[in-house]
Parts: sequence; C-alpha cells; structure tokens
Amino acid sequence: MKKRKITLLTISIISIFLIGYNIVKQKFILASTIYSVQKNIEIGNYNIDIIQSKLYENYLFTKYTVETLDKSELNQNLPKISPLISSKQINSINLQTIILDEYFISQYKKEITLISFYDNKNINDFEVKYCIEDIHSNTVDEISLNKKYYFDESNNINDGYTLLNNEINIGEIKINFKDFLIKDKQGILYFSSKEKYEIEDDYIIKIKSGDFEDIFFINSIKNSASYYVPITFNNKDINLNDLEISIINTNKNDKTLIYKNNQ
Repeated sequence: MKKRKITLLTISIISIFLIGYNIVKQKFILASTIYSVQKNIEIGNYNIDIIQSKLYENYLFTKYTVETLDKSELNQNLPKISPLISSKQINSINLQTIILDEYFISQYKKEITLISFYDNKNINDFEVKYCIEDIHSNTVDEISLNKKYYFDESNNINDGYTLLNNEINIGEIKINFKDFLIKDKQGILYFSSKEKYEIEDDYIIKIKSGDFEDIFFINSIKNSASYYVPITFNNKDINLNDLEISIINTNKNDKTLIYKNNQ
C-alpha cells in the first residue's frame, strides 16, 4: 500500500492546476428529522440523551450527549450506542458507524456526533431505534423513536445537505459522488465506485469557501466500494453559497472539480 506523501510544495503546485472539471446542477433533499429532547435513557451510571436523529440518502446522522449521573469524571469506556433501522421490506440492519465529532461539555458530560452508513435499497420509509450497551453495569437497553423517516426532495439549502449523484471518470476509475453534508462545524462527503479501489492512497479532497481552503483525507467503508471524507472546520468557515469541492491526484497533481456553487 502506498504511503500518503503530501508536502506544502505539492499543495502549492496543485492549487495552480485545474485539469478537467464538472459543474453539477444543485439538487437538495430534506430528510425527516426528529428533535428528541425527551428521548433519553438512564443506563448504569450514565444518562444518554438523543438530541438529533436524521436520516439521509446514504447514512443516518445522530447527535447525542452522555453524562454521569453522579457527576463523576467520564472515562474512556462509555456506553456503546448502535443505531438500527428497519422497514416493512427489510429486517433491522446494524449499521457501520463512525464518530464524526466529539467534545467535552464538562468533565462529566460529552457530546458525540455519529454517522451510520447503510444501503437504502430504494426504500422510502424507515423506523430507527438505538441499542445502548454499558459494559460497567453489564446492561443493554433500547431507545425507540417511534417515528417513520421519509425522504422528501426540497430546495432548502439551510439544512446543509446536497444530493449530487455526479459520476466522474478519473483515469480508469468511475466515481459516483453521491452527496455531502455540511452541518455546524463538521461535515461528510460520500461517494462510491463500481469496483473496490484504494482511492484513499492516491487521492485527497480539497474544499474552498471564501478565504477558507483545506484538504481532507478519504476513508474506505469496509466490505464495500464506498468511501467517505470526514470534514472538520471552525464554525462559519464554510459558506454553502460560496463552495468548491475538488478531488486531487497527489501523484500527478491533477485536480477535478466535483461541485461548485457561487451564488
């Protein structure tokens, strides 16, 4: 496996070159949202509060807090939360989940943002629940949101979610950039290819918005030909009305535009 070799000189050279580009028509999708202030549960010495749960085209976005009931300092072995989705057509699916962001509100309380990937199989409505496991008390419990999630296309950019479905040929690789989400001070870009490639070894993603410009690394999703790019930034650094996203070949210094919006 090739090592990632990115230097300041390389990035400077890359910024000069623009080889081929694709400007895609904007299309936005507004997914079902539930703000569940009362959807909390006590398990062992912890209180779990699901703040937000939102289903998008290819993943579930979850934001929650965990805190100790006795206000003692949080340790590393926090309760494990596993999102599950189901519908009339399919049984419950245990989703592959990553931590997109986490930070301490206090020494005994933490906020965590999860992204859980799934194959939607062209199903339009789902039910979501969360399995919670605490290894300290050897307890397993469940939070059911008791609400169906539906997909609904919208022109509302304020949600920060953009559906792309933009196919780009890069050499012999055909990549379908499916969507991206920019929310608060974190985001994610999701795409796939017909066959499994080690794209993460030779390519990076560059994002430019006004004075903000940075590069982000590609990660592969296990047992699939899909990939994601976690995006972190300071709040208000990225303006959705002034945004460019490109993919860069770090070996050839080729840059291909994925998305551009300069309203």
